[in-house]
Amino acid sequence: ARAGGRVSALPVDPPVVYYAQLCARSYSDTPTYGKASDAGRALVYNSVVTLPGTDNKESVLADGDIETVTIEHIGTVHAGFWRALAPIRQPLVDLSPLIITGHSEGADEALLLGATLCVAGKPPTAIYAFEPARLCMDATMRGLFEAHGVMVYATKNGNDLVPDVPPWMQHPCDLALIGKPLLPIPNVEDHLIENVIKSLQGV
Repeated sequence: ARAGGRVSALPVDPPVVYYAQLCARSYSDTPTYGKASDAGRALVYNSVVTLPGTDNKESVLADGDIETVTIEHIGTVHAGFWRALAPIRQPLVDLSPLIITGHSEGADEALLLGATLCVAGKPPTAIYAFEPARLCMDATMRGLFEAHGVMVYATKNGNDLVPDVPPWMQHPCDLALIGKPLLPIPNVEDHLIENVIKSLQGV
Protein backbone atom coordinates (compact mmCIF):
# COMPACT_ATOMS: atom_id res chain seq x y z
CA ALA A 1 0.00 0.00 0.00
CA ARG A 2 1.06 3.57 -0.57
CA ALA A 3 0.41 6.63 1.51
CA GLY A 4 1.13 10.00 -0.05
CA GLY A 5 3.06 8.34 -2.85
CA ARG A 6 5.26 6.38 -0.46
CA VAL A 7 5.31 2.75 0.57
CA SER A 8 3.39 2.59 3.81
CA ALA A 9 4.86 1.35 7.08
CA LEU A 10 3.69 -1.86 8.70
CA PRO A 11 0.38 -1.46 10.56
CA VAL A 12 1.86 -2.83 13.79
CA ASP A 13 5.48 -2.35 14.87
CA PRO A 14 7.10 -5.80 14.95
CA PRO A 15 10.04 -6.68 17.23
CA VAL A 16 13.57 -6.12 15.95
CA VAL A 17 14.06 -9.86 15.39
CA TYR A 18 11.36 -9.70 12.69
CA TYR A 19 13.68 -7.62 10.52
CA ALA A 20 16.57 -10.02 11.09
CA GLN A 21 14.29 -12.87 10.03
CA LEU A 22 13.49 -11.00 6.81
CA CYS A 23 17.23 -10.74 6.21
CA ALA A 24 17.61 -14.50 6.65
CA ARG A 25 14.76 -15.10 4.22
CA SER A 26 16.26 -12.72 1.66
CA TYR A 27 19.22 -15.05 1.06
CA SER A 28 17.00 -17.70 -0.54
CA ASP A 29 14.07 -15.77 -2.06
CA THR A 30 14.11 -14.32 -5.57
CA PRO A 31 15.15 -10.64 -5.54
CA THR A 32 12.53 -8.02 -6.31
CA TYR A 33 15.29 -5.77 -7.69
CA GLY A 34 18.51 -7.06 -9.23
CA LYS A 35 19.54 -10.69 -9.68
CA ALA A 36 20.59 -13.32 -7.13
CA SER A 37 24.09 -13.27 -8.65
CA ASP A 38 24.49 -9.49 -8.18
CA ALA A 39 26.31 -7.77 -5.33
CA GLY A 40 23.41 -5.38 -4.97
CA ARG A 41 19.89 -6.77 -4.91
CA ALA A 42 16.83 -6.11 -2.82
CA LEU A 43 13.63 -7.83 -1.79
CA VAL A 44 10.41 -6.20 -0.64
CA TYR A 45 8.42 -7.86 2.15
CA ASN A 46 5.30 -6.15 3.48
CA SER A 47 6.69 -2.77 2.35
CA VAL A 48 10.10 -3.39 3.99
CA VAL A 49 13.08 -3.20 1.62
CA THR A 50 15.58 -5.92 2.58
CA LEU A 51 19.13 -6.25 1.25
CA PRO A 52 20.96 -9.58 1.63
CA GLY A 53 24.69 -9.79 2.31
CA THR A 54 27.70 -11.58 0.92
CA ASP A 55 26.85 -14.95 -0.63
CA ASN A 56 28.17 -14.82 -4.20
CA LYS A 57 31.24 -13.87 -6.23
CA GLU A 58 30.11 -10.34 -7.01
CA SER A 59 29.43 -9.51 -3.38
CA VAL A 60 32.85 -10.86 -2.36
CA LEU A 61 34.42 -8.54 -4.95
CA ALA A 62 32.38 -5.62 -3.61
CA ASP A 63 33.55 -6.39 -0.07
CA GLY A 64 37.15 -6.27 -1.25
CA ASP A 65 36.76 -3.00 -3.14
CA ILE A 66 37.94 -0.89 -0.22
CA GLU A 67 38.71 2.24 -2.16
CA THR A 68 36.64 5.23 -1.13
CA VAL A 69 34.35 7.51 -3.10
CA THR A 70 33.09 10.93 -2.05
CA ILE A 71 29.36 11.46 -2.57
CA GLU A 72 27.89 14.94 -2.24
CA HIS A 73 25.90 15.34 0.99
CA ILE A 74 26.69 11.71 2.02
CA GLY A 75 30.44 11.89 2.55
CA THR A 76 33.38 9.64 1.76
CA VAL A 77 32.31 6.00 1.83
CA HIS A 78 33.33 2.44 0.96
CA ALA A 79 33.40 2.38 -2.85
CA GLY A 80 32.56 -1.31 -3.22
CA PHE A 81 29.26 -1.03 -1.36
CA TRP A 82 28.32 2.21 -3.13
CA ARG A 83 29.01 0.66 -6.54
CA ALA A 84 27.15 -2.54 -5.65
CA LEU A 85 24.03 -0.55 -4.83
CA ALA A 86 24.25 1.58 -8.01
CA PRO A 87 22.13 -0.56 -10.40
CA ILE A 88 19.15 -0.70 -8.04
CA ARG A 89 19.55 2.62 -6.22
CA GLN A 90 17.18 4.74 -8.31
CA PRO A 91 14.32 2.19 -8.43
CA LEU A 92 14.53 1.91 -4.66
CA VAL A 93 14.57 5.69 -4.25
CA ASP A 94 11.49 5.84 -6.47
CA LEU A 95 9.85 3.22 -4.22
CA SER A 96 10.42 5.50 -1.22
CA PRO A 97 10.50 2.82 1.52
CA LEU A 98 9.92 3.85 5.10
CA ILE A 99 11.75 0.85 6.56
CA ILE A 100 15.01 -0.63 5.25
CA THR A 101 16.90 -3.60 6.61
CA GLY A 102 19.97 -5.61 5.64
CA HIS A 103 22.61 -8.00 6.91
CA SER A 104 26.39 -7.84 6.42
CA GLU A 105 27.12 -6.15 3.07
CA GLY A 106 23.38 -5.65 2.78
CA ALA A 107 23.42 -3.73 6.06
CA ASP A 108 25.90 -1.27 4.58
CA GLU A 109 23.84 -1.00 1.41
CA ALA A 110 20.77 -0.36 3.58
CA LEU A 111 22.58 2.51 5.28
CA LEU A 112 23.67 3.94 1.93
CA LEU A 113 20.15 3.65 0.56
CA GLY A 114 18.82 5.40 3.65
CA ALA A 115 21.31 8.23 3.19
CA THR A 116 20.38 8.54 -0.49
CA LEU A 117 16.71 8.77 0.46
CA CYS A 118 17.50 11.53 2.95
CA VAL A 119 19.31 13.51 0.26
CA ALA A 120 16.33 12.97 -2.07
CA GLY A 121 13.99 14.41 0.56
CA LYS A 122 12.39 11.03 1.27
CA PRO A 123 14.02 9.96 4.56
CA PRO A 124 13.07 6.51 5.83
CA THR A 125 11.56 6.12 9.26
CA ALA A 126 14.00 3.38 10.31
CA ILE A 127 17.02 1.39 9.16
CA TYR A 128 17.85 -2.00 10.71
CA ALA A 129 21.47 -2.84 9.86
CA PHE A 130 22.62 -6.21 11.19
CA GLU A 131 26.40 -6.69 11.43
CA PRO A 132 27.55 -3.96 9.02
CA ALA A 133 31.18 -3.46 8.12
CA ARG A 134 32.63 -0.02 8.67
CA LEU A 135 31.43 2.27 5.94
CA CYS A 136 32.52 5.91 6.25
CA MET A 137 35.60 8.10 6.44
CA ASP A 138 33.76 10.98 8.10
CA ALA A 139 30.65 11.82 10.11
CA THR A 140 28.60 13.24 7.23
CA MET A 141 26.20 10.29 7.01
CA ARG A 142 25.70 10.16 10.78
CA GLY A 143 24.77 13.84 10.70
CA LEU A 144 22.42 13.23 7.77
CA PHE A 145 20.48 10.58 9.70
CA GLU A 146 20.33 12.76 12.80
CA ALA A 147 19.15 15.80 10.83
CA HIS A 148 16.32 13.81 9.25
CA GLY A 149 15.27 11.97 12.42
CA VAL A 150 16.03 8.51 10.99
CA MET A 151 16.07 5.76 13.62
CA VAL A 152 19.13 3.59 12.91
CA TYR A 153 19.50 0.28 14.73
CA ALA A 154 22.78 -1.49 13.94
CA THR A 155 24.25 -4.51 15.71
CA LYS A 156 27.47 -6.24 16.61
CA ASN A 157 26.81 -9.80 17.75
CA GLY A 158 29.31 -11.26 20.20
CA ASN A 159 32.82 -11.19 18.78
CA ASP A 160 31.81 -10.77 15.14
CA LEU A 161 34.88 -9.41 13.36
CA VAL A 162 33.01 -7.85 10.41
CA PRO A 163 31.81 -4.69 12.22
CA ASP A 164 35.46 -3.93 13.08
CA VAL A 165 36.71 -3.77 9.48
CA PRO A 166 38.14 -1.91 7.67
CA PRO A 167 39.77 -0.48 10.83
CA TRP A 168 40.45 2.92 9.25
CA MET A 169 36.76 3.53 8.54
CA GLN A 170 33.87 4.23 10.92
CA HIS A 171 30.17 3.49 11.30
CA PRO A 172 27.54 6.16 10.59
CA CYS A 173 25.76 5.18 13.81
CA ASP A 174 26.34 3.57 17.18
CA LEU A 175 26.22 -0.22 17.40
CA ALA A 176 24.02 -2.21 19.75
CA LEU A 177 26.16 -4.96 21.30
CA ILE A 178 24.09 -8.14 21.39
CA GLY A 179 24.58 -11.82 22.24
CA LYS A 180 27.23 -13.86 23.97
CA PRO A 181 30.34 -14.62 21.87
CA LEU A 182 30.44 -18.11 20.39
CA LEU A 183 34.24 -17.90 20.43
CA PRO A 184 36.56 -15.88 22.70
CA ILE A 185 38.29 -14.31 19.67
CA PRO A 186 37.08 -12.29 16.66
CA ASN A 187 35.19 -14.71 14.43
CA VAL A 188 32.62 -15.06 11.64
CA GLU A 189 30.34 -17.53 13.44
CA ASP A 190 28.86 -14.63 15.40
CA HIS A 191 28.31 -12.87 12.06
CA LEU A 192 25.91 -15.46 10.65
CA ILE A 193 22.34 -14.18 10.45
CA GLU A 194 20.95 -17.29 12.17
CA ASN A 195 23.18 -16.58 15.16
CA VAL A 196 22.18 -12.90 15.16
CA ILE A 197 18.55 -14.04 15.30
CA LYS A 198 19.29 -16.32 18.25
CA SER A 199 20.95 -13.47 20.11
CA LEU A 200 18.01 -11.16 19.47
CA GLN A 201 15.69 -13.87 20.75
CA GLY A 202 17.84 -14.38 23.84
CA VAL A 203 18.55 -18.01 22.94
